[in-house]
Amino acid sequence: MDRSLKTKMDERPEINWSGVARKAIRGTIEDLEVMDEIAAKNRMTEADAKEIADRITKSANERART
Repeated sequence: MDRSLKTKMDERPEINWSGVARKAIRGTIEDLEVMDEIAAKNRMTEADAKEIADRITKSANERART
């Protein structure tokens, strides 16, 4: 982590930065798992693309609420 980022984080001691990082990592992993599931199929249909978009949107909305 570069110094400027660490300095900015230190200016906000009320934030649980490890929790923020954990939530971001969890969300990224969930998004990747969704993409892996779809990629495992032979062909992506329009319905598959909509399902991916819906699941990613839902995941992003859940992360934004917490």
